[in-house]
Amino acid sequence: MKLRVSIIIPVHENSNYLKDTLDSVIAQTYDNIEIIVVGNELTSRGVADQIVKSYSCDRITFLTRPNSSVAEALNYGVEKSTGRYFSWLSNGDTYEPDRVRSTGQTSH
Repeated sequence: MKLRVSIIIPVHENSNYLKDTLDSVIAQTYDNIEIIVVGNELTSRGVADQIVKSYSCDRITFLTRPNSSVAEALNYGVEKSTGRYFSWLSNGDTYEPDRVRSTGQTSH
């Protein structure tokens, strides 16, 4: 059974590397993932939202949390997630293609 893994990406002030981060998550060999990008007032001015909307991928959700710190954005993303497991990926960081597979595959 493939369990869902939620990947939370808080984007605080700088969304310059968000595309690289999202590309690495979308390229995962494990396919039962949801991607939650959480921005605050600074990132929700359109840049991060436009980057997310540029993907034709229904697994990506963009949420905003006004006046939030990175920790608050992460907690909000976890609260809204639907996965059995979650992973925090910082904006600007990337995953190798098999990173999530070892976490999500479980048999019962």
